[in-house]
Amino acid sequence: MIERVEASMPDAGDRIALAERIDAFTDRRVFRYWELVGIINGWPDARRAANAGRADTWEWYAQALRAHA
Repeated sequence: MIERVEASMPDAGDRIALAERIDAFTDRRVFRYWELVGIINGWPDARRAANAGRADTWEWYAQALRAHA
């Protein structure tokens, strides 16, 4: 997936714009919200599916985009 994202960005401005979008939509509170909704609704594997570790990954990717813009 990352390769496709990278291939679609011809210049540094696109990298910065993507980093800003990632920041806007990668909020640890959202991951936690869905984890709690899953627990309340009894969804199997709710904790693993909404793992906040995904937020770490996206935050790292946004930082990498900015560093290499």
